[in-house]
Amino acid sequence: MKAFFQLLTANMKEIFRDRMQFWWFILFPVLFVTGFGVVYSSTGGPAGEDNGIKFEVSIVKEGEGAFAAAITEAFEGVPEFAVQTRTKSEALQDFATGKSGLVIILPAELEVLPVAADNLIDEDRRIEIPVYCRPDQFFLMYAVNKILHGAEKEVLGQPSVMEIKLNTAITHDEGAKDEPGNKNDAPGAGFNIIDYILPGILAMTLMQLGLFGSIRVLALRVSRILKLLGSTPLPRGMFLAGEILIRVGMSFIQALIVIFIGHYGFGLTLANNWLYIAGWVLLGTAAFVSMGYMFTTFAKTIESGNAIMQLVQLLMMFLSGIFMPLDLLPGYLQTVMRFIPLTYLADGMRHAIAGNPSLYGITTDLAVLLGITIFCLITTVKRFRWE
Repeated sequence: MKAFFQLLTANMKEIFRDRMQFWWFILFPVLFVTGFGVVYSSTGGPAGEDNGIKFEVSIVKEGEGAFAAAITEAFEGVPEFAVQTRTKSEALQDFATGKSGLVIILPAELEVLPVAADNLIDEDRRIEIPVYCRPDQFFLMYAVNKILHGAEKEVLGQPSVMEIKLNTAITHDEGAKDEPGNKNDAPGAGFNIIDYILPGILAMTLMQLGLFGSIRVLALRVSRILKLLGSTPLPRGMFLAGEILIRVGMSFIQALIVIFIGHYGFGLTLANNWLYIAGWVLLGTAAFVSMGYMFTTFAKTIESGNAIMQLVQLLMMFLSGIFMPLDLLPGYLQTVMRFIPLTYLADGMRHAIAGNPSLYGITTDLAVLLGITIFCLITTVKRFRWE
């Protein structure tokens, strides 16, 4: 064990002496979180904080009832919203002329939700909620999801019946898309888009750590150092265990940095205990470290290894919904997103950190990440070569 801890100490010293590694794994997340925090906190501050910015919101209630009234009250409780109740024609006219950037139409069918939800679920039917939002105010869709699905969760226990149909213009052939964005568990709590963005950024940094951290093992293999370890008293298995443990330790450091800056700097909500969050960090690290090692088994040079990691990173970053609302993507790309591992880690992180209800279900997120970890480990064991 003494040799193992000496190995860990040596690896840690090497990381901090290597300015590129220090930048990529420590300073890069700091700058990334700070940059996004500044940008998004200027468009929508923490819940309950009135920063003087008001967005005109028109609500159309096609039926009078307690459920629609509760949703309207929840929107009125958001400090950043200036809410007015309109008829449908008035609301769409305001939207067309630019007086209102957001229109929510609450159909009369909403009033049957508390009593007919089970039938709707059994028949796989949805209650469509038409929403009109200007493209320059898409970030407001986070608040719309938070309130609508939060209200639905109060009734059903989880969002599963209401379906937002997003429109950006008033035409006869509107390209409405599902809005499966993030949700929260309490309607009327204000909206803080940081709760959506920063957990996704943490998931991204864990992905980068797992993928690019494995390049070191590839470099050691190419330079035949791994082969030479076989002639030393240090078992090569212990060496790999030390490498993995270093990545796990760094993932916790990254998580602390992102959460600390997000919470104290930009009002990131902390809805669960640290042990629960740590469990998700550990699971995400395991999934992407094992994935990184698996990809190195397909590379024969450091250059090809970097190329593989860059390609995988770019695909995951831009197809997992961590930077943009999912409704902005074409329908076929939304289908592709369901095959992106980072999608499920980001979804789980938003739940673990900010308490947002999971889009795909916590069980699904866990099953996907565990499945990826097991598959990548088995593949790595079968393909791994020491030289």
